[in-house]
Parts: sequence; C-alpha cells; structure tokens
Amino acid sequence: MEIFDLDGIPPYNQELEVVMPEKVKTFKQKIKAADMILIVTPEYNYSMPGVLKNALDWIKAVPANKSIR
Repeated sequence: MEIFDLDGIPPYNQELEVVMPEKVKTFKQKIKAADMILIVTPEYNYSMPGVLKNALDWIKAVPANKSIR
C-alpha cells in the first residue's frame, strides 16, 4: 500500500494541462499504475474536502480502461 500526499498540488487550471506541474504528473502516473485506489477522507460540509476535489479534477482524464471508484 502506498500513501500519496496531496500537499503541493496546485489549484486546478485547465490551461496548465499542456505543461502540467511536476507534482500533478507524479500523481497521475501513480493513478495510472495502480490496480486499485482507495480514498479515505473525513466529510467536509456534507461533501469531500476541497483539496481532494482539486486532486480529482486534475486526474479527470484517466484512460477509459481504468476506473475510479
């Protein structure tokens, strides 16, 4: 099991997808290489924390043969 720290992932910016920040590249590579992803987080205001939502926005372009559950 590996834990990835979301600290350092900048706010999502579609314009940065062309020249992606290094921390985001690393995060996306780890997602693509994973067989399974388990996300555990406390509830924040009846939803997920903003930091997690931001990280998920960055990885929205995961290939179709992978799924996020």
